[in-house]
Amino acid sequence: MLEAHTITGSSDLLCRIVARSNADLQRVIDEIVSYDGIHRASTVIALAEQIPYRTLPLVAAAVDAGR
Repeated sequence: MLEAHTITGSSDLLCRIVARSNADLQRVIDEIVSYDGIHRASTVIALAEQIPYRTLPLVAAAVDAGR
């Protein structure tokens, strides 16, 4: 698991995970839903990155806004 977030909407958590293959993804999902209190899981597979992760433009904008 790379990260986990509490979220709004019909779900409770958004977990970003990594898997080596479809079979490995199934193994990871099976392991996740085996924990007590987890009743179901839904997956979404990212196909291509459209906008890369970035923080510096946001930090620069915040600094400029504070001046």
